[in-house]
Amino acid sequence: MLKYFHFYNIMAFRREAEEMKTMYERIRDLRIMHNMSQDDLAKAMGYKDRSMITKIEGGKVDISQKKIVAFAEVLGTTPRYLMDGDEVEE
Repeated sequence: MLKYFHFYNIMAFRREAEEMKTMYERIRDLRIMHNMSQDDLAKAMGYKDRSMITKIEGGKVDISQKKIVAFAEVLGTTPRYLMDGDEVEE
């Protein structure tokens, strides 16, 4: 019983930590998970160089809804996950 309780607490903690991340952190984490450099992501998104990706991942610039959708497509996720951390079951 204690082992189950411990597992449940770890899973709840992970979920809370994911919800506390910003959209910009989720973009960075997904980029890294996909073994993409900032240059790779910049190219896929149509930016000239990685400077805009650096600013986005640092939370220094806002991105439009259209760009959120584009980031989601490139990173293989949903706009909802990027914005809220919610995974949608389909």
